[in-house]
Amino acid sequence: MKPLRMSKNTIHSPRGESIIDTVYTPLSDYIPPVPPPRVDTVNHPSHYTHGEIECIDAINAAVHDLKGLEAVCTANVIKYLWRWKHKNGVEGLKKARWYLDKLIKEVVDGEKR
Repeated sequence: MKPLRMSKNTIHSPRGESIIDTVYTPLSDYIPPVPPPRVDTVNHPSHYTHGEIECIDAINAAVHDLKGLEAVCTANVIKYLWRWKHKNGVEGLKKARWYLDKLIKEVVDGEKR
């Protein structure tokens, strides 16, 4: 018994008769493409949402018992350290240091009073 033979788009019987004409359709024609995830640059910017906790939640926990300039400086130090690798690089580290120096001065001056 002769085996079935297949040409590009047709399967032939052992006697050479066309059995099935096939049309190959790429799988991508049946499955719609997955849209890229929506980026919410206002509520969840990527430079604040890496990791398992958002920066704003960490800041809220860190400053809940602080007031005034101490709260602002602490929050900004955390913010700039959190995102430095994902936004503005060394500039973010310098800003964090600026706010940390300001916070240290505020605390030292407060202790002198």
